[in-house]
Parts: sequence; C-alpha cells; structure tokens
Amino acid sequence: MRIIKISKVNTLLVGITMIVILLCCSNQVQAALDGDYGYTVSNGNAEITRYSGAGTKNSKTKASITIPSTLGKYPVTGIDGYSFYACTGIESITFPESLTNIESYAFFGCSGLKSITFNSATTKIYDDPSTISDTAKITGYDPSTAKDYASKYNRTFEAINTTSTLQSIAITTPATKLSYTLGDSLDISGLIVTGTYCNGSTKAEPITTANVTGFNSAVAKTNEVLTLTVGAMTTTYKVQSVATIPVIEVSLNKNVTTINVGANETITATIDPTTATNQNVTWKSSNTAVATVDSNGKVVGVSAGTAVINVTTIDGSKTASCTVTVSNPIKVTSVKLNKTATNVVVGANETLSAIITATLAPTNNISIKVTWKSSNTAVATVDSSGNMVGIKAGTAVITVTTVDGSKTATCAVKVSDLVNVTGISLNKSSAELNVGANYTLIPTIAPKTATTKGVAWKSSDTTIATVDANGKIVGASVGTATITVTSLDGNMTATCTLKVSIPVTKISLSKSSSAINVGANDTLSATVIPTNATLKDVTWKSSNTAVATVNTSGNVIGIKVGTSVITATATDGSKKKASCTVTVSTPKILVTGVTLNKSSLSIKVSANETLIATLAPTNATNTKVTWKSSNTAVATVDSNGKVKGIKVGTAIITVSSQEGSKTDSCTVTVSVSEL
Repeated sequence: MRIIKISKVNTLLVGITMIVILLCCSNQVQAALDGDYGYTVSNGNAEITRYSGAGTKNSKTKASITIPSTLGKYPVTGIDGYSFYACTGIESITFPESLTNIESYAFFGCSGLKSITFNSATTKIYDDPSTISDTAKITGYDPSTAKDYASKYNRTFEAINTTSTLQSIAITTPATKLSYTLGDSLDISGLIVTGTYCNGSTKAEPITTANVTGFNSAVAKTNEVLTLTVGAMTTTYKVQSVATIPVIEVSLNKNVTTINVGANETITATIDPTTATNQNVTWKSSNTAVATVDSNGKVVGVSAGTAVINVTTIDGSKTASCTVTVSNPIKVTSVKLNKTATNVVVGANETLSAIITATLAPTNNISIKVTWKSSNTAVATVDSSGNMVGIKAGTAVITVTTVDGSKTATCAVKVSDLVNVTGISLNKSSAELNVGANYTLIPTIAPKTATTKGVAWKSSDTTIATVDANGKIVGASVGTATITVTSLDGNMTATCTLKVSIPVTKISLSKSSSAINVGANDTLSATVIPTNATLKDVTWKSSNTAVATVNTSGNVIGIKVGTSVITATATDGSKKKASCTVTVSTPKILVTGVTLNKSSLSIKVSANETLIATLAPTNATNTKVTWKSSNTAVATVDSNGKVKGIKVGTAIITVSSQEGSKTDSCTVTVSVSEL
C-alpha cells in the first residue's frame, strides 16, 4: 500500500485551491450546508465537500453513517477528495444509489472503517488504494465497479443479496365474470393479481384456475368466497351461482294501435315469469315503409298503411304481435320559411323554401299548395316557386301563404348595389403535404362587403397536387406545385407554393428481440417503408440507458443486467416507429477443470467415504457434476460423491462436470472388513 503524508502546508494549499475553484466557478457552483454535510451544487446535483458529524478525527464516539440520497433538494451524486479525511471514528458507511463518483482520497485516513456498502453497480471510484481505507470490507453488487476496485487492491468483497421474498398479493383488476349459471366452469378472464415483494417491488403474478379454490357451481349460492393463492400468500374474492329460469311466454300491452305519420308510441313487452333469467327480446316490423320499431319497442309511423310489430324472446323464441295502423292527416297548422331575413344584390336571385307543419307531424312529402307575394315588386320580385330576384336597392317583404288554412310566413329582403372585389389573399403562402394527404386553403376576399365572393382554383401541376372547388388540395406525387386562387369578380389572384413528399408508413427492425451480455453489443438496422419515402432518417432511443444504450447507427451496448426497449422513430413527422426488446445478462463463466480431494482410497466392505470435487474456477456458472463407478459390483458412488464398498476388489470412481465434461478419478480398493 502507498502511504501519502499530508503536511499542514499541503492541507492549507488544498483548502486555498478549493476556495479559488469555487470563487472562479461561482456562476455554476453553489456551496451549501445541510446538517453534518457541506456540499456544492452544480448542474442540479450535489457533491459532498466535507463531513463534520459523529466519528470525525476529534470525536470520541464510534459512528455508522448512511450518506443521504439528497442534500437540500438536490440528489447526491459525488463525494469530493478528502471530504472524510481522518474520520477515525467512522466504522461503517453506506452510499445511496444516486452516487456516481468518489474523488481521490475521499476516505483517506479513516483507519476505523470496517465496512463500506455501495448501492449502485456503476459508482466510479478514483483509481488509487488510498481513496478508500484498506481496513474496510467492501459490499456491493456482483458485477460492479466496487467489486473491481476490491479485486484490484486486494480488499475483502461481499456481494449484496439481490433476492426478494413475496410479501403480499392483491387483486388489482377483478375477473370479468363474477355471476355464474348452475353448471358453469370457473372463468378467470380479466383477473390481474399484483404481488408486492420485501424489496418494495411489485409485479403482475401469473394466474391459472389452479390458483383458485372454493368454486362450486353445482348449487345456487350468493357471495361464494373463492381463495386465490400465490406461493404462501392468499387473497379472496366473491362470486355467485344462480339457477336458470326459462321464459314461458311473452305478451304486449296492446294488440292493436293507431298512430299518425311522424308520430311514435312505445309498446311494452312483459316476460312470464317476471323472474326469467334471460329477459332480452328482439323487435321487428312486417313493413318498415309503414312503421319502424327500435330495440326498446318504440314504434314510429312512416307512411299511411298497416304493419305488424312482432316481439320475440331470446330464450325460447316466444312471440307476440301488435297491428299498427298509420294515418296521414293533411290539415295544415303552420308554415315557416327557411329564412326570416336575407340580403341580395341588384340582379341576383335566391330561392326561399316553405316548411309546412301538419296537425301531428311534418308533411314535407305531401303536396300542399302555397302562394308567394312581394310587398315591393320595384325592389324584389318572387315567382310561384319562391325564386326571388333583386331589382333595385331598397327593402321588401316576401310572404308565403298556404291555400289550406291560409297560414303565412314572411322574409324581410334587403337589396343592395354591387360592390366589386379589390383583392384576394390565402391563409398560407407555402405549405408541405404528404402524398395522399389533404389540406384546405382558405381565401379572403377584400373588401369584406364585396358582392361576389366566388373564386376559382388551379394547380400548376396536377400530377403533383390537385385542388377542388372548395380549395381542398391533395398531394398526388413528390414535387412542388403552385396553387392559384382567382376571384370571379375582378380576376384578383393569390398563390400558395406546395411541396409534396412521400411519408414513412412503416418502420421495421432487423430484430424484435435481442439478448446480449453486459459489455457486449448488437447492431440493429431499421428499414423504412416505402423505400421511396422522401426522408428515410430515423432516431434511436433506449427506454432504460442504465441497462442498454444505443447510438445513432443502431449499435446497442449492454450496460447492466436487465431489460430495455430500443425504439427507432421516423424523423419525417409521421411518428412511425418500431422497437426491439433487449435483454442484458451476466456473462457465463465456463468450467475449466475439476479435481478430487483424493486420487486413491482404501475402504472395507460395507464401509463408505465421501469424495469431494472442486471445480475451477470456483465461481463457474454451472457447478453441477456427475459421479460414476467403473465396477459397481466392487464399489458404488451416489450423486454426492459418497463411495460404498460392496466386495473385495478395485474400482475407479470418476467425477465429470456437467459443463465442459471435465473429469478426475480416484482408484478405490475394497478389502475384507476386520472381525
């Protein structure tokens, strides 16, 4: 171990240097104090710079400390050099998972330190034996940077136990079916059970009907309690089983009825018995041109005539019917116009329409005579079809009168002189559109009071983009086209330059799943469809960069054990994407050899002795072995290496590793046992 002596002068220089650094970076680094910890804040993260709590150099008490995950409101990500210098009373330290960096000699001189625990597998430790006191046992994940440090500087290392025990289960989504008919089988469709583990994690547990006990649909029951078991944990939920009661007959509240065209009436069906299990029925009209019926028995008269309304039970197909007679009254009760006021210019025309109402229903399908009249024919005229023409500026009232009943309605007309168009503009002067997509341009006529606001549309290249009479443009092929709108009055124009592209419709990856080891890599490739898409670039993203990262070329690198989803997304705005689930595992450690504790062995008949096999390396992933005797009549060996003498003779006991078929053997000599 290298010993570093720090004089008071050097310590003073270090302190002065730190002050100068803090002053120079005052616009980025903020110094603060929280309890026993002094720290600085940079880029939203806290770095510990000194410790003044229990266990310091002048403290007479021993201390075990857990460094907080936050100081102030900032996550603790670093420990600066000499922060815990000569804290001889600290016996154990536990780091938060947020810690990413330990600077040089952070725990130099902590001679009483017996244990130090890392809760992150990737905390970077300054590469020097004096950063952490050599008296401390290091506890952390396997693999981890903490283990690498312990291995490099010959420190004791202990792996964190990563197993977790199921603590409880709960039903987070009930089963879809909770009510059963006698004789039904158990149905757990939709049932989701969530397990909670001692480390605080949760997951959805796999459930089958074998996990559920207490179900019995042989007899009718309410609130039957079913027990659901996962491991040693249980929970319950309730179901009911009921007997099926069949439908005997169905009847209607009416056998005959009369309604008018446009009117409606609801017919009520009654199931016998009222306790029948299935109460559902269907409705049907024998003549939907006369009367229709909906799923609730609501009958609507359509035209004069007769129709039979039938109801049928789903259970047993029992039926009942009602004869409906539809009448068509023609007595007019009111009339109104589609407009009560309108504006036209001199020489323009507009057709008014009369909406006539009968006694019980609208009768637009009935020919009822009306007359039309203008109060001032010098301003506006109207013909027998309601077609009105503006004659000169002024006002007039158009009146419609029904021949039957003399019901009237009016429309006030204002006739104005013609106002010419002086200009036109579009809501966009340029636009981008995908092939097959559409967008509607909006023209604005100036002045707003212009009499004629009609426009005409044109595309400079209809093979690239088309435009209809309403300004709706559709991308036809890749390229650029100019859309022109022209006012019908004054021949004013405006244009929009349109760029048409082929969008990405689909992205596929070379793999939908990938398995790699920590530190290994795999390259994914993305295929853009269609192949002639205008922009084929994609961006790559990992859902969990702590497990796996991906660069701009789709190269994936395993960081730590776990699962991450790698997603490629089109950059052309189509939002098309594809993903690959990457599972990162610990590298497999192969068996290189196996040795027995004895190469020869002498035992008596009926006696036994156990041979011990040692695998190399000792941390090999697969440590299973098999045993075999060359002569089981002389000596046998069981799966644990226990050798038993059978009769006088010699046999060779061989052990083989399951992985790699590495072997070693022991010669066993069996002799007669002494009396």
